[in-house]
Amino acid sequence: MGYSKVDKKGRILIPKAFRNIFAPGTKVIIEVTPKGELLIRKAVDADEIIRKIRSIRLSGDKKAAREDAEKGKHMLWGD
Repeated sequence: MGYSKVDKKGRILIPKAFRNIFAPGTKVIIEVTPKGELLIRKAVDADEIIRKIRSIRLSGDKKAAREDAEKGKHMLWGD
């Protein structure tokens, strides 16, 4: 845990112990929780998320996957 103060311009200094989490220039998202807590987290680039999703490789029985898809289709759109 670290402590800081809000200065006259509304700025908050992140304590040195925590600054190594974010490199200079890192985009961050700042949110306030319903409990009034301030959250600071790294902003994720949409392209990075897409690359991660595309890298996911599913494994399993292809025939079973097709049969499950056929069952699901009939549940939503009828015969």
